[in-house]
Amino acid sequence: TGTDTAVIGASAAQAKNGNAPGTINVDFGADTDVDVLTFEGSVGTSGYSGNVTVQNFGIGQDSIVIEAHDEITDLSLAAHADGVLVTSTGGTFIDFVIEGTTDHTDYTVSVNADGFVKIA
Repeated sequence: TGTDTAVIGASAAQAKNGNAPGTINVDFGADTDVDVLTFEGSVGTSGYSGNVTVQNFGIGQDSIVIEAHDEITDLSLAAHADGVLVTSTGGTFIDFVIEGTTDHTDYTVSVNADGFVKIA
């Protein structure tokens, strides 16, 4: 019970030194606890959309914080075959999928008290 938090550092699941990118799958679990996932830097790799996924995201309950961006217009949310694709509109590269509903309008994008973009 309580709030579950996870922090993923810079360059999450990115291709490095000619190697293929890794994958990250974060499962918040089917529960009523508040979960907070923080990405400290870039997320994903260009051309590998979907190699970073978030599962069992509770809309309005859980949140994802993107510390590399400080304006809501820095991110784009769009329907994806597996849920909602979150990408950056410029600056630090962001590309991950929140699995579940494909209706991106269900999510709230705001700037939190620390000045970072938050998806809830």
